[in-house]
Amino acid sequence: MGHRLSGHMIATYACAHLTGPCLNRSLTVDGIEPFGSADECFTLDCYSDHSSIRLWCILDDAGDVVQGGLVPDTQSYNGLGGGDNHIIFKGGFIVDLSGFYSSQRSYTAKGEPQNHLPADKHHALLQKRPHSHLFCDGSLAEMAGAENRGSVAAIFGRAA
Repeated sequence: MGHRLSGHMIATYACAHLTGPCLNRSLTVDGIEPFGSADECFTLDCYSDHSSIRLWCILDDAGDVVQGGLVPDTQSYNGLGGGDNHIIFKGGFIVDLSGFYSSQRSYTAKGEPQNHLPADKHHALLQKRPHSHLFCDGSLAEMAGAENRGSVAAIFGRAA
């Protein structure tokens, strides 16, 4: 089972680039085109190929593969390629749990520590979980047991 996401949380992008001095770096992603609307559902699912590389695919609501062979690019862009709410994949794909409402998005390390992960951590968004979830803006979610109630970040194992 994969992670259920709405169409406006998954997108392609044309380019990404860093700006600013080392401690105030910003990653700007341009040419963002969401897969669909907030009402459409997709699944981000993990599988492995024969070389044991962890690969991801995007499935539509019918379960058909829309895009396969996705490899996380979390360590590129000075570690800004992945955060609590977003992940960039090699090949021009991006997921952001807050959704995409314009063709440009910026991520910074300063002032937004949730968008920067240490190099030895794998992005929480891509940790395999036994259940499927549909995330909607501002929603709380509950899984079995009261200890699993809370924000998207909490469900993926990161404190909100």
